Amino acid sequence: MVYSLQRDPREPDYRKRLPTAHELERQKPVKIGPAVVPNRLGPRRRQMTLLLTVVGLATFVVPLITSVPAVMGRAQWSPWEMFMGVTGNTLPAAVILTAQGFHDVRWLIFVDSAMLGALFDYAMLAAVLVSAMGHASRRVIGGAGALGVLGALVEMRGSQDFQLAIFGAMPDAVGGQHVRAMTWCVLMLAVMVLLLVVAVYTELDGGLPAKG
Repeated sequence: MVYSLQRDPREPDYRKRLPTAHELERQKPVKIGPAVVPNRLGPRRRQMTLLLTVVGLATFVVPLITSVPAVMGRAQWSPWEMFMGVTGNTLPAAVILTAQGFHDVRWLIFVDSAMLGALFDYAMLAAVLVSAMGHASRRVIGGAGALGVLGALVEMRGSQDFQLAIFGAMPDAVGGQHVRAMTWCVLMLAVMVLLLVVAVYTELDGGLPAKG
């Protein structure tokens, strides 16, 4: 049996809604501008930023730096222990060197670490944390992440501030004694790279609204 197909009376007649050529001529063209990327992070990216910042700052108290060989019975060090040792004159370098020698080394440690070393990276993380808890500026977080990547890469080349803090001199001046800080450097580099990605890659918001 064959059924004839009938047009559904409820279906609208789209032909009646098509504009005429005269109506098309009267319409103004719609201008489409470039997509505007919001300056502030969306809710999801803000949460990612806070999590990454906490992980990065936590490395300050984790003993990820190793002295080879062990010095004064210790082989594992954290940036916090080194910072307190430098300010309190309790690091091995303070025992090995004269008072004037340690004063000079301490100055070198602070300069090297604050320029593009460990303290520099932690300062960038602190700036990210303040921004994420406030306006969550994409430019501030992305810029801090990019500078943090540079600082971690520079630290990888020799960990000069860590070396000076423990041994008071570079490896060639102390018979090859050195520090291994690659674990700290790689972890810090990963955190900074991810912060940069979170700040730049807007699709991470997954459609959630972000304030401009």
